[in-house]
Amino acid sequence: MTHRAISIRQGVFMVTRIEADGTTVTHVEESGVVHTDIARADRGFLNLSGTWTWLT
Repeated sequence: MTHRAISIRQGVFMVTRIEADGTTVTHVEESGVVHTDIARADRGFLNLSGTWTWLT
């Protein structure tokens, strides 16, 4: 799996990756919220949003 993370601005990141099956995932993370677009290998498309927490 290949991924790339870039800083959009302070505290906001965009992460992209390509899965082994060709699925492409892009998500934007900010203040505990993540918005994700997933382009599946079968040409299906998903838009998801949710929350996340840092684990230490």
